[in-house]
Amino acid sequence: MKFIGQSFRPLTQESVAPHHHKIWEFHYVSEGRCGFLMGEEVVPIRTGDLFVVPPDLSHGVHMRHPNDWLLQYIVHLEPENAEDLELLELWRVDGGTEARNVGGRRHGLFAALGNNQDPWKTKADEWAFMAFLCHQVSEEGEPHSAIGECLRIMEAKITESCSLEELAEAVKLSRSHLVRLFRRETGSTPLATFLNMKMNLAAEILRNPNLSIEAVGAQVGLPDPAQFSRTFKRYRGSSPLQYRRASIG
Repeated sequence: MKFIGQSFRPLTQESVAPHHHKIWEFHYVSEGRCGFLMGEEVVPIRTGDLFVVPPDLSHGVHMRHPNDWLLQYIVHLEPENAEDLELLELWRVDGGTEARNVGGRRHGLFAALGNNQDPWKTKADEWAFMAFLCHQVSEEGEPHSAIGECLRIMEAKITESCSLEELAEAVKLSRSHLVRLFRRETGSTPLATFLNMKMNLAAEILRNPNLSIEAVGAQVGLPDPAQFSRTFKRYRGSSPLQYRRASIG
């Protein structure tokens, strides 16, 4: 596989008009939630999603709601042989209209690509990325349909509560089995993933200075101000008030 380059796109709340390229693109959603145009279809994406866009396929970013936003890595590459092309095609879940969720803690894997002066370290980073792609499409790494279904439930109930028991019952798995699947696919647990989604939404709402901290917590299903503050600080590294002051100046 020939790596052309990697870019980190800063936070945006603006849609990107449809366009296309002559090379393959991998998009990793570092943080955020919005829609992604793939041909004629708008695909919902969220933190931890990784998907590939083949050459000449029209694509763009679609902000569906006022609180949508996106922070992403993009990797450009070209297949050099039939095996490379087969690997890229295997990544096109459902014909390329669906993303694989690989977890929200993959920043290092993508940040390393193309950002090292040592040619051997660069090659090692590229091999690590290739190994990651191969593992994800192998039988062991194949995403379980239960993960996608749970994420859809979480998305729908992001302003409410959602228990592990409720998720397990919805996908007809035991709680322990569901937790193991989540850890394998995302590196996190179902409830930690749900809380992270809530805090991502809270971070966006906090940019509105007209809403009180308590109101923001209530909007993401955490009406207890103390619980909301503790949870936000655990996931974002600062209190809601500190985050608001830093983000809006």
